[in-house]
Formats: sequence, C-alpha cells, structure tokens
Amino acid sequence: MDFFRELYSLLSTGHRKKLAALSLLVILSGFMEIGGIASIMPFMGMVVNPRVVNENHTLSLLYHHLSFSGPRPFLV
Repeated sequence: MDFFRELYSLLSTGHRKKLAALSLLVILSGFMEIGGIASIMPFMGMVVNPRVVNENHTLSLLYHHLSFSGPRPFLV
C-alpha cells in the first residue's frame, strides 16, 4: 500500500485528476458490463425453458401485447 501512496505523491495535480477520472470510467464500464450480461439472462432462460414466457410477468406482458403466435417467434 505504501508503494501506491508514494507513486500517487509523485503525480502532478493534473495527472491525479486524470487518474481519478480514469478510475471512475473503469468502474462505470464495469457496471455497464454487468448490466449488459444481466439483460441477456431472461432471453437465455427462454431458450432453455420456453414456458418462462408465461411465468415471467414482464415477458408475459410483452408476449401478449405484441400478439405472438407462439414462444418460438417471440424468441426470434
């Protein structure tokens, strides 16, 4: 930990601000990556078990609102 403190103390004020901004962007990117993976999970569940369309409230609303003829066209 002392190594990082010493390294941080060598940075100029401008570089410290850039490091803070870059760190924030890396964390934000990580959260967006998690969100992207989480958004795929309901569709993966439908591929494995097409009955999930009727069991999941949100998917059921979309399915009935868009008047699909079956689970297969809804997946595509």
